[in-house]
Amino acid sequence: MNIVMALASVLSVAFIVTTVVTVMVLMGWELGIAESVGIVILIGFSVDYVIHLSTHYIKSSNSQRGDRMRDSYAEMGGTITGGSITTLGSGVFLFFAKVSLFAKFAVLITSTICIAFLYSMFFFGSMMHLFGP
Repeated sequence: MNIVMALASVLSVAFIVTTVVTVMVLMGWELGIAESVGIVILIGFSVDYVIHLSTHYIKSSNSQRGDRMRDSYAEMGGTITGGSITTLGSGVFLFFAKVSLFAKFAVLITSTICIAFLYSMFFFGSMMHLFGP
């Protein structure tokens, strides 16, 4: 494994988590049990898309970094997009819940998926295009 790839992956996940926690703060949430559980779930969702792209990038048979990232987008982009759409769909139904815990999870799930998708496809992809092995 390459140190540059590992750093780009960790940086992407850190930005995703920081951005979603910022959303929580902007919504005025205080750190309680529901928010703590949500942050643990958030970390898991944040890693998913970045690791899919990273793994495929490393296993790509291309030698040029731009070609390797394009190959990763071509092979994993549809899977990542499909996964994000289905997860967003499940989160949307929670917005209609009467229990505040579920409504908070709706915000956490949908914001995490959207932000993780954007960071993994644009930020991580850009990092690999510029600095990847």
